[in-house]
Amino acid sequence: MESKISTESLNNLIFNTHIDSSKINNENENCTIELNIDDIFVNLRLISKIEVGNKLIQSEKYINIDTSYFQSITRWYKGANRNNSIKFMLFIFSKAFELNDKLLDDKTDDSIQNLLRLNNELKNSINGLINMKQTYSLDKLIQSEIDVIMDDIQSRLDSNLNYIKSTY
Repeated sequence: MESKISTESLNNLIFNTHIDSSKINNENENCTIELNIDDIFVNLRLISKIEVGNKLIQSEKYINIDTSYFQSITRWYKGANRNNSIKFMLFIFSKAFELNDKLLDDKTDDSIQNLLRLNNELKNSINGLINMKQTYSLDKLIQSEIDVIMDDIQSRLDSNLNYIKSTY
């Protein structure tokens, strides 16, 4: 009989990953960002809610839509820009893909349920990415990075679907 693995166990097992924030937001001070399974799901859900024209801002371990009245001042003060936002989104998706691989390896009922949930969140995030592409329609580099993310997502969704079909 297969053993059950809890969400908390997955969090502890997989996502105590440390990164240098200077690689994300170009600050000179070192700090760590840890993402657990719920953090990944929250970030993917936030990405799915991005609308055309939204500006993004990183707030600790989450990507947020900047809704401040003085966006340019807030973004300047926090050192936020589109390149940093894209770098942090790439980090989020890399963590989501790591989770995807761990769930595929685990092969328990709980991991299949989390895989289905992850698939749904990844699929929904594509809408936000499409809206980001429209927002940055003049920045071909950002558009290309978003295209690569969307291709990676679609590839994961396809392979996950094949895995789930072959398992059940």
